Amino acid sequence: MSRKYVVLLTGIGGNTAQGVARPLMKFRDEFTIVGTDCDRYNVLFGRRYAKKVYLVPRASSPDYISTLTKIVAREGVDVVIPSPDPEVLAITKHRHEIHASTLLPSLRAVEIAQDKWLTYRQLEGKVGQPKTYLARSREDVEEAFRELGSPIWVRRKRGAGGSRSFLAHTPQQADFWISYWRGYDEFLLSEYLNSRNLSWIGLYRDGELIASGGHLRLKYFMKHTSPTGVTGNINVGVTTQDDKVNSIAERAVEAIDSRVSRVYTADLEAKFTNGVVLAILLH
Repeated sequence: MSRKYVVLLTGIGGNTAQGVARPLMKFRDEFTIVGTDCDRYNVLFGRRYAKKVYLVPRASSPDYISTLTKIVAREGVDVVIPSPDPEVLAITKHRHEIHASTLLPSLRAVEIAQDKWLTYRQLEGKVGQPKTYLARSREDVEEAFRELGSPIWVRRKRGAGGSRSFLAHTPQQADFWISYWRGYDEFLLSEYLNSRNLSWIGLYRDGELIASGGHLRLKYFMKHTSPTGVTGNINVGVTTQDDKVNSIAERAVEAIDSRVSRVYTADLEAKFTNGVVLAILLH
């Protein structure tokens, strides 16, 4: 019998890790799943997916990497698949200390992808994007409203799931929201597209796109908990295939990571007429 591969999923209490774990569980003869999480309650949730789950420090802790390396050695881990974003960044920075495959992009690619402002600047002139400003001061808010009109999409530079996003109809609303979160220099002001939301995922190997697919988001899970109705977690979606979506998403990925050999996702807004995609913007 061939040796089973040991896969370590960090953030095992979250949707991303569990989404990876579910298909792996169908191949129990080939894979053993080990999990980690920084929340003791999530450790309990993760036990339904992993043979063993460890409680670890947060990624910001100086003990995080040393704890992780000990688990990798103890369990004979072959591959580490990290989530959420803070753990992805920490493991990317310290991958040379982890004696297992991580399958992660370059540090530069991760830093760009995790910062919406850096992503916007990296993709300028390469793909269509909504006009966006970095909110450094109240003057930037005023200028954004003069240039973009109302309403304006206010969102954090970093973070997933629509965290702290807000649809501001006046400069006063935007200033209040950003000030409330003490977020000047941490929030973006973007053109509000008010169109249909798409997600794209592509699997690359050695720079070649092996397979890709997309879906149209129709409804967000627990949208009532967010002031914008956007939570990042899809409740209802429809599989879709469109050459325009593929083209823009592929160009965006290649602009961020020229040596693509992993899974990438992209979020897009599309304007439809009679079911036909007229325009797509990366967001």
